[in-house]
Amino acid sequence: IIGRDHRVVNNYFEGLRGDGERAGVCWMNGIPDGPLNGYGPVRNATVSHNTFVDCKVSMEFCVTPSKKNTVVPKDCCVSHNAFLPGKWELFRVHGQPESFAWSGNKYQEGKTRGADLVDFERVSISLVRASDGLLRPEETGLLQTKSNSGVTHDIDGHARTASIAGCDDPGNESVDRRWAATCGPSWR
Repeated sequence: IIGRDHRVVNNYFEGLRGDGERAGVCWMNGIPDGPLNGYGPVRNATVSHNTFVDCKVSMEFCVTPSKKNTVVPKDCCVSHNAFLPGKWELFRVHGQPESFAWSGNKYQEGKTRGADLVDFERVSISLVRASDGLLRPEETGLLQTKSNSGVTHDIDGHARTASIAGCDDPGNESVDRRWAATCGPSWR
């Protein structure tokens, strides 16, 4: 993530082996008053309702600190994500992001390096491999959150039945391909 007002919502990340700039979600340090083709400081980004399964690094913060890249991400929201790191790291933190709002995120037990960035609710999340190849939650119980994110549809375009962490609302089964065709990678 570089620059202002980005939204990373309803994504499914599985088996990614990148780190640094190639982490599941990478929050870059910015250049103060940098050129238009430079690394604009990250401001007001939202990362919500994503599912991270077995990724080497789910999120990496303040990447590429240098003499030029000194501005840490600020005023961002990380909410309602489901993290299942397995044997891998949850986060890598190269600097302290400022004024982040964290809510409704769920974390499956695994390695805890980076987990001290924020207090998470740790739960046992049960997933099953669906016919479309994605791991999907069996039930909503442990993924339900007390806060509402304002995201009204899940990865398949179905209306969310509750405030659920992750990209998929398990209350819905079939994929609405009309919705999927309007966002994310091509389904063809």
